[in-house]
Amino acid sequence: RDRTQTVQQYSYTPSSGNVVKIEEVWAIPSSVRPGEKVDLRATYAILHPDPDAKIGIVEIREIKHNGALVGRPEVKVVRTGGTYTSTVPISLPKNAALGIYTVITTIDSGLAKDIKQTDFIVV
Repeated sequence: RDRTQTVQQYSYTPSSGNVVKIEEVWAIPSSVRPGEKVDLRATYAILHPDPDAKIGIVEIREIKHNGALVGRPEVKVVRTGGTYTSTVPISLPKNAALGIYTVITTIDSGLAKDIKQTDFIVV
């Protein structure tokens, strides 16, 4: 959604300040085998009082297995106000351990941030 649609979606006013809101995070596919690829996706909204502001965003996905950090891809982008979907493709090693992997997604503008988690399974 563009900024106008996102403002309407969240009933945003400039007095709300800087807003980062993760709407959804998911892994596609949700079940993979060692050596396969999984796409880690996030849909999030960014709003700033200045409608023309360019906002530096850091997208972080912490990937954990049995509580241990096994990956932490980070993407830096510049966005204007609106709603975005971001995808980070991950190729699993052929010797990836089986089980549930938790992905903790953080979207951080430096002035606001949001965190949400999802899982995928290596079978």
